[in-house]
Amino acid sequence: MANGWEVVSEEEPPRISNGKRLYNLLLILLGSALLIAFSCHLLFPHVTPDSFSSEKEECDLFSGKWIQDASGPAYTNTSCSFISYPQNCLTNGRPDTGYLLLEMETI
Repeated sequence: MANGWEVVSEEEPPRISNGKRLYNLLLILLGSALLIAFSCHLLFPHVTPDSFSSEKEECDLFSGKWIQDASGPAYTNTSCSFISYPQNCLTNGRPDTGYLLLEMETI
């Protein structure tokens, strides 16, 4: 014992068998999979395997007609961050605003 410190012999920590390591790994993977599945169910409750069915009616975005929606535009050039400068009719000086009340009705 020197300066109040006791020298303790260093013992080797007990070794874990490969079978125990594999068991622990599988337990962690199973727990993680269950946690992910539960989280997805909470985040996306409306998504069901049936919603991915290819038997649903198809929507052709290139066939349809423009109809007038009197309730006004769903978004504006300032509220939509996806409208870039070249696409921004109001900022680029388009004088009419009737196009803001149009929406596409697909067939």
